[in-house]
Amino acid sequence: MTGITIRQATPSDLDTIARLKSVAFGGDEAAVRANLEDNPRYNYRHIIVAEMEEQVVGTATVIPTQMWLSGVPVEMGAVAGVTTDPRFRRRGVFRAMMEHLIPRMHAENFAISALFPADHNLYTPFGYAPAAIWHAYSIRPDNLPRFPEAAHVRPFDPADLPTLRSIYRGGQLSQADGRLTRSAAWWERLVAEKYRTGSNRIVVYDEDGVAGYLKFRLSEENVLHVAEMLAHSDAAYRGLWGYMATLPHVAAIEYVAPADDPIFHLLRKPADRHGGNRGWIFDDIYHATASFMLRIIHLSEALTARFYPHNMMGHRILKIHDSLLPANEQSLKFRIVDGRPETRPADDAPADIETDIATFSQIYCGFLAPETARRLGRLRADDESVAWLGRAMQTRPLYMHSGDWF
Repeated sequence: MTGITIRQATPSDLDTIARLKSVAFGGDEAAVRANLEDNPRYNYRHIIVAEMEEQVVGTATVIPTQMWLSGVPVEMGAVAGVTTDPRFRRRGVFRAMMEHLIPRMHAENFAISALFPADHNLYTPFGYAPAAIWHAYSIRPDNLPRFPEAAHVRPFDPADLPTLRSIYRGGQLSQADGRLTRSAAWWERLVAEKYRTGSNRIVVYDEDGVAGYLKFRLSEENVLHVAEMLAHSDAAYRGLWGYMATLPHVAAIEYVAPADDPIFHLLRKPADRHGGNRGWIFDDIYHATASFMLRIIHLSEALTARFYPHNMMGHRILKIHDSLLPANEQSLKFRIVDGRPETRPADDAPADIETDIATFSQIYCGFLAPETARRLGRLRADDESVAWLGRAMQTRPLYMHSGDWF
């Protein structure tokens, strides 16, 4: 990494940043440049650049946001747009940027960080680990029931926005884990006119009041791609699915759905539209897909930011190995009293639970059970401590709606 300088971006860097992003991720350079100016989620102060040979050769962004876990918001740094000029790849630029960002996020008291990887292997050396598996469905409309509640679905009106925000917020409070906090400006962007015209549509379920909404896009091949679907009531859930089932000229419905969405039970026949078969009667229903990766950044902040089961008691000494953040390696006494957490240094007390930061990050968000981690040789703890930690860290499967992907 000789000769690499990492610094804060300035407004004069934005043209170069736009060029690097458009080369790496595609898209019109002018549109990328405009997004850097008007994106309500971040600005140039959240971007770093890497310099080498007196030119900007890399860039990365940390979007400050909150992920909801156990019904509460947890401060998160969303890492996005990590790219290196193709002429300078394999010269340590990517590593230099990541080794700068992680301590910076710790200093800024982010509890956790998440990212959508181009390649999981790029980020595992930095303590990130898969945090969720989602179910990718491809459904023929005639494989869905025609629910009569579809009659109550109508086009979205801008006056509906406060109700949509309330539905989304209600899901956060009811422990629909993995959702991100949305600002008013971000909501305005998500329901802008371009998402309601042409092949893009937003509809709501309205029977004596809006109780659900669906945002989708119709492709040139007449495939309906679900971008976001939320239902506050059972009737709204049936109505929105019934609406999709009865839309004319739709060849298929594709949806990367939460793992706990009961879509399977809607299907008339348990099979996807492509007819994949694993032999005998084993038809494909959906494809399991990896989603985002997560990393604990500030161990004590992460442990005390979320809720734990009511009436849960006890404490354990944690020893977490984190080569990039030595502060996380200090042994901690993690105590829960009636579901309320606290941490304090444990000095030289022997560890009850010992693991690495990537494994503990997966346990923390409920993706990996402690007993499974121990079976895989990634965690050291006795049976009682494994059971205690497993009960503490239970959550619903994490899911992030596509409007919030970064």
